[in-house]
Amino acid sequence: FFFPPPPPPPKKKHACVFVYAGRECIAVASLQSLQVLSRVKEHLYLFTQTMLGFGYDTASLVDFLEHLASRFSEVLLDEFQFEMMKVFATENWSRLVLRNAKEVAEEIVANQLLPDAMPNQPLPFTLMTTRFFDILRKQIAEFFRFSQRLTDMESLIAQTVDKAIALLCKQVLSAAEDFMTCGRVDPALCSTKLVINLHHMRNTGSVFSRVIAEHSDVGWAPTIDSKHQLESTRVLCEKFTLAMTERRVDTVFATSSPPPAAWDVITISDQTHLFMSELQEFLRNMHEQLLAYTSATSTLHHDVFATAFHRIAERMTDMLFSEGNKRISYMGVHAFGADLQAVEQLCNTYAACVPGLSRDNPVRWFAELRQLVSLLTSTTTLEEFLVPSVREDKYNLIVSKTRLIGLLLRVKGDGLAPKKDRKHRHNSLYAVIKKLQSEEKTAK
Repeated sequence: FFFPPPPPPPKKKHACVFVYAGRECIAVASLQSLQVLSRVKEHLYLFTQTMLGFGYDTASLVDFLEHLASRFSEVLLDEFQFEMMKVFATENWSRLVLRNAKEVAEEIVANQLLPDAMPNQPLPFTLMTTRFFDILRKQIAEFFRFSQRLTDMESLIAQTVDKAIALLCKQVLSAAEDFMTCGRVDPALCSTKLVINLHHMRNTGSVFSRVIAEHSDVGWAPTIDSKHQLESTRVLCEKFTLAMTERRVDTVFATSSPPPAAWDVITISDQTHLFMSELQEFLRNMHEQLLAYTSATSTLHHDVFATAFHRIAERMTDMLFSEGNKRISYMGVHAFGADLQAVEQLCNTYAACVPGLSRDNPVRWFAELRQLVSLLTSTTTLEEFLVPSVREDKYNLIVSKTRLIGLLLRVKGDGLAPKKDRKHRHNSLYAVIKKLQSEEKTAK
């Protein structure tokens, strides 16, 4: 008997599908439209089901669908970044006010931003915060529409949310850096707004975990741990805020300090100079903003005011000892004393209401300046400074003889005191200078 050989095993019908998918992968990599990607996905899904019905191996097509979903995530993140860039470009950093209870429920309560928010009342954060939630909520909904009839997309969507939060943090830090160079009126105030926004966004992970669970067919809620990213970004923004507080004080003194002629005036005035009113406004605005910021892990309110008063003390010291002041009259010193008194009042005012500042006793940072003003406007002889017991009691913080000599050399002896005492004070002034110069030579 003759038995024919068995037929060869059937070949897997996957070659044409692989080629189709490979070519589409190359094309899809250049797509930038979410709508086009969604249409490609629909057609490819139907094609995959058709090929599966004919018995083809569709593993490569399934892989391509996953690649398509990954590309959708990338384009979605690009659009998120673009939308947030527009938000930062148009943000005026003013406190947000919502008009009615519906907006409060949708924008604030749903995003766990502020439990006791009320309509028509200024909120502590700005438009950036609510726009972030709006944009990302819409994109999550769009991703779920794209992923219809696909399986296990929740994990990829959660990863996309994680990446979006990371992009937001990068944009926040970029904005903080821009504040230092873009010439805004008050960069320290704007940076403070970033800190407050991030503080109120600390529940972002749990909010979007719940949003994903609401869209998911199986109700699966992924873990989105965004607190570390947002917290570390907030800490960096706080450092930016302190640096910009110093810069703001420097700017005030650079633009509004009294000119050299103001130190050689011939009339007494108790009015403060322009720089004082600008400092008062800056500190008042910062205090109002930081009152809305309460964090168990932050001391920003205290740190801002401690930094500001430290810097003000340094700049006022530089102002008094500036070599640009060629001549200093009694009336010029008196005017500086009025500015100093106003700063001391500010120290006491904010020490009473800024948490922890009273422990620092910020007035002490101006104590040397107070002793210098007392010395230069003293109604008794300047030579008392040379008496050890008097110096230890009244002028113990004036330790740099070199700087003091330089200051006294610019003081007008004939205008340092009321008219009846001018000659005596003139002689006293130069006696003190001569004695201090002698002490300096002996010390060397």
